[in-house]
Amino acid sequence: MLTAQGDRQASIATEAASGAASGLASHSSAASLRRKDDSRASLGQSPKSSDKKILFLDGLRALAILPVLGFHQVSNSLHSFFGSSGWVGVETFFVISGFLITKLLLSELGKAGTLNLKYFWARRLLRIAPALLVFLGVACAFGAGLSYALVAAFSCFDILLVTHFIPINPDAMPFAHTWTLGIEEKFYLILPLVLLAWRSRLTGPQQNQEARNLFVLLVSAFLCMIAYRSIHYLCFASSVRLFAGFDTHLDGLLLGAVGAVLLQYKDAFPRFTKLSVHWIVVALLFACFVYSTLKIGHPERIFSRNPNGILNWWMLKLPLHSLVTTLLLVSLFKCSNQNSPVHWLLSNPLMAFFGRLSYSLYLWHGIATLQIYESLINWQPQLTEHVDLVKYALCLGLACASYFLVEKPFLRLKEKFKP
Repeated sequence: MLTAQGDRQASIATEAASGAASGLASHSSAASLRRKDDSRASLGQSPKSSDKKILFLDGLRALAILPVLGFHQVSNSLHSFFGSSGWVGVETFFVISGFLITKLLLSELGKAGTLNLKYFWARRLLRIAPALLVFLGVACAFGAGLSYALVAAFSCFDILLVTHFIPINPDAMPFAHTWTLGIEEKFYLILPLVLLAWRSRLTGPQQNQEARNLFVLLVSAFLCMIAYRSIHYLCFASSVRLFAGFDTHLDGLLLGAVGAVLLQYKDAFPRFTKLSVHWIVVALLFACFVYSTLKIGHPERIFSRNPNGILNWWMLKLPLHSLVTTLLLVSLFKCSNQNSPVHWLLSNPLMAFFGRLSYSLYLWHGIATLQIYESLINWQPQLTEHVDLVKYALCLGLACASYFLVEKPFLRLKEKFKP
């Protein structure tokens, strides 16, 4: 899944004025993000407001992981609350990842006049691959199929962009959620190449005009992708193919990138720059975000067939949720100094902590609540009296072990690949 989810958060929070990913792919630590960076000044943000931005991003990730855990039945209570909305969490991670990684790349392009692709891709590998490979190894040790683990790993880093990991065999189910990482990593293979092709324009005298052209390009790509997915739907592609294919599920990533362009090139969008966002607007957008998270519906319903063969308008819920999330994210940045209730909620230390664990939780929750849980119950049958508590403990324990023992050491290693 996720990725999201932010790559070099040490640079992102400051350079993005604000990472992300995972991942969904797509989740960087807020501790990295809090490192000082000169780009804070370029965005006119004080260290205090920048720290708030870091925390609210982690809080948003914490909210995004809840419907994923509920959809995959980590516990009965979560499933009854978020039972059909797991993919909404994935979409939120996509938006965050698309925004933060695009902002990072645009900031590097503005400062250096180019992009160091080797360093960028090295950072992506160090963010996603270590924890993923450990997870795949542990899953195989608990009986998951090795061949499916290899396919899942290949689909995440497939430079040919042709592999969609869509598991239907029960032996592959422990790896089912890795399709989101594959989508994110393929997007981040293409995105820097597109921006690099725009290099001379975005750093030249016509920067503002070219920034507007880039905005139009990303919006056009988003609309074309929706049309392309609709054609697949009319040609009777399966709901799983429509939902898990790289070429049919770029809503959140593309709209997140659009939001990054708006915030990075403020002079190119004077009306947007002058637009003042009040915290009440943020609260309303947050309410829409929460409502769509709870009420948006199961993926099978979204891509189900209409008897008359025409498009199922439930499909619009996917891009609409991505749009609401993007508007919420941009608005949170624009009114970050207003101390709104939403900022306060998302910046809560507990929310921030779970946001930092979101990539690990995403990776490990499935095997923790199935294979590892079953092994534990076989050893201690009396634990079945406390099913939810045991599953929560397993998820949190494995996520913390993954984050502190695997992810953090490699996050420190990423510092060697700064642009």
